[in-house]
Amino acid sequence: MENQTAPPRVEKNDDPDYPIWLLGDSPSVNYPDLTPLDPTHPSRHTIWTPILDVIQRHLFLERGQRLDDSKLFIRNAVSDYRHKLEKPKTLGAEIAKFQDKQVEEIKELRELLNRPNKPRPLLVLCFGEFAYACALRTQQEVKEILRPQDWNKWGIRGLSREFKVRIDDVQLGRVTLLPLLHASVALSFQDASRNFSGGGGNYFEYVGREIADKLILHSQHPRLTELWLPAKREGTASE
Repeated sequence: MENQTAPPRVEKNDDPDYPIWLLGDSPSVNYPDLTPLDPTHPSRHTIWTPILDVIQRHLFLERGQRLDDSKLFIRNAVSDYRHKLEKPKTLGAEIAKFQDKQVEEIKELRELLNRPNKPRPLLVLCFGEFAYACALRTQQEVKEILRPQDWNKWGIRGLSREFKVRIDDVQLGRVTLLPLLHASVALSFQDASRNFSGGGGNYFEYVGREIADKLILHSQHPRLTELWLPAKREGTASE
């Protein structure tokens, strides 16, 4: 039988109808033109790839299938790192402009999550405190500016508690926000292993397994069936 080469995999994570979203923080300061969680940037492979590897392993062992990760909607919470207002003194006289931009972007995210007559995401994986705080604001009619003290408060232990409460209460009839770690997973990996691992000592293994378990439990949900890669068909490999 002739060899049949599979078509190249195209990653196009721009459809908000997808049932799982990855919500990043903000564009890279040094590389603002990169896409959210850009696969060419090391940050993605620090905060997401190890989790995805665990999810895929458990899905394969339990279901014999894998997640089509090209069908995940990916975006950042804001389109400009200055909209985080993380260092207000450096923004000078322009701070009011960036405050208004932040409010606009959270409103835009709220509208995207709650589009009328459109499917809402089932899971929103939020990388870091800021992304999680923005996602929380989308579920509330709050127009106040999100200041650093409003989101720089959980720390690793706090995000771990938030994750545990939410992963234990996943209901696919509503949006579930799941906080995950951002840069802290690299900068404080020992702290993450101690305090965000469910007692198992491995952050990636813990959150990956927890997410995989929910996907397996709800694998027949009509919104999730589109995410499973089809089983390998006989005759597609060289003999």
